[in-house]
Amino acid sequence: MPTRKPSPGKPVLTPSPSVERDRNLALDHLNRGLMGMASEVGERLIDEHPRRFDGYFILARVAKETSDFGMGLKHAQKAMELSPTEEAELYRLTILHATMSGNNTIAEAMLQQFDKRADKMATLSKNPWAPKELRARYYERNSRFEEALEVIAEARRSGINPAIADTVEGRCLYGLKRFGDSVDVLTRLKDTAGYPTEERALGAFALSKLYDKQGDYDIAWNAAQDGHAIMNVSYNPKELDELIKQDTEGFTASNLAMWQRPTNSGSEAVFICALARSGTSLMEQILSMHPAVHPAGESGGTLQLHRRLQTVLDSFHRYPTCFIDMTQPEADQLQQTYFKTVRPDDPAKTHTTDKSLGLFHRLGLITVLFPGSRMIDLRRHPLDNLLSCHMTQLVVAGHTYASNLDHLAHYWKIQDRTLKWGKETFELDWLELSYEQLTHDQEAWTRRMVEHAGLPWNDACLQFHKSDRRVATISYDQVTQKMYTSSVERWRNYEKQLAPLIKALGKDVDNYDPGI
Repeated sequence: MPTRKPSPGKPVLTPSPSVERDRNLALDHLNRGLMGMASEVGERLIDEHPRRFDGYFILARVAKETSDFGMGLKHAQKAMELSPTEEAELYRLTILHATMSGNNTIAEAMLQQFDKRADKMATLSKNPWAPKELRARYYERNSRFEEALEVIAEARRSGINPAIADTVEGRCLYGLKRFGDSVDVLTRLKDTAGYPTEERALGAFALSKLYDKQGDYDIAWNAAQDGHAIMNVSYNPKELDELIKQDTEGFTASNLAMWQRPTNSGSEAVFICALARSGTSLMEQILSMHPAVHPAGESGGTLQLHRRLQTVLDSFHRYPTCFIDMTQPEADQLQQTYFKTVRPDDPAKTHTTDKSLGLFHRLGLITVLFPGSRMIDLRRHPLDNLLSCHMTQLVVAGHTYASNLDHLAHYWKIQDRTLKWGKETFELDWLELSYEQLTHDQEAWTRRMVEHAGLPWNDACLQFHKSDRRVATISYDQVTQKMYTSSVERWRNYEKQLAPLIKALGKDVDNYDPGI
């Protein structure tokens, strides 16, 4: 591979054969959907070649596939800083992550740069409509629907991929409440066999949401099933079972007593532990209105620590018993690595919220590295919660358990059992509440959340819907509205279709107590 002329201030970096090999290996993992393996290769590239962009580029790609946009933005920006040339794919990744994480300042600046280099970037990416696509997605994400439609119309004339055009146009028409037009576009998107799988599935789930809003529940259910059929993914319950077994066998009382802890208790970390679609975006939006709170979203910070711990500690022991080889300075460093990942460079932001999915099976890691952290256990009626998982595009973001009602029941039961075990095993500071309680008595529970986080009260927390912040998850439209309770007992609209799930959950349905 020939050496390229670097941009001013960029290092001259000619990749060695080992770098090229690892980068190609990681890209192969990405193409095959092996995100964990791709992430490991990316992290190894950063460890071995910290002044090269390759590892950061790979992790930005992984973050795109796992919808970890805040983390992806940091990796993409670092890759751009180190890249010998301004590569089109790095612009695309940076703009995507900035847009989806709500960082409009960076997104606007990058879009302007990309537009100035449009001809060059179109040649490099072999994609002449890339600038228009990115700008249309940016407008749509920020509810600037008319502007997005104008850009899409222009992009269609220049030959944009019709699947992408239909995806953005369908969402914009829905946002403008032009439901008939939106149905036409989204149905075409869903039913066109030559379109990419993920775009077709997104069209199906968007149709499901639209029909649900209109009260056409049978049609909404069938549209979601079309989405799952298009994705055609598989889920192996045994993998999660093995992960939990690893924790329950490794985090014994004797091990916890001998393992080192960091100097700082980590009390400024607030971990929101819940399933997807249980109200975590709403809760984090409320807390983020406090001037001392930075919302890290689904940061992936603890997941990276989990994946890399054995390597970082250079231990022969598997996780979690590799903690036996951790010194206190290493514990300090690991905690600082996490905070460096999730915190902004703003001394006023003293606290961080983290609502990463899967925290229930990282409670032991949190106990060891953040022993003074504040934990929030957010629950929602299992049928409302799991219905929402099944009817939205979670499966497109890699949550394969959401495609099957039996697997959803398995996942819910595993989380419930693991949380109960974790609360008995680990000395963490918990606040327990339900989505129903939060929507039923917003002020009382908001005050309790702020107090639990160790913060003084701030009236802004009651005005979460006025935030300029854009939420990176599929709940982004919910948190721009005032508190509502229409999602409570939504499952009754689908009681017939949910019969297998109700049977699989058994007494857990009857035993659920919302506390109101």
